Amino acid sequence: MRYTGAGSAYNLGGILGASLAPYIAQQLVLHGGLAWVGGYISVAAAISLLAALMLRETRGRKLAVMVLEGGVKKWANP
Repeated sequence: MRYTGAGSAYNLGGILGASLAPYIAQQLVLHGGLAWVGGYISVAAAISLLAALMLRETRGRKLAVMVLEGGVKKWANP
């Protein structure tokens, strides 16, 4: 059940993301011109770059795991 939910969310996100970008681009062309589409792509690329730069390397580090203690889920370091 867990993998079905994760797979459904992943695929729905892909469908929505892939279907909204052309619609937004078309609206930008109609209301602002082709240069606005270039700006839209540039902003999307900048957001993606910032997100990638904010990721931290986890190699060589111990990762936290979720444990169940007394019926309560808690994060713990192994």
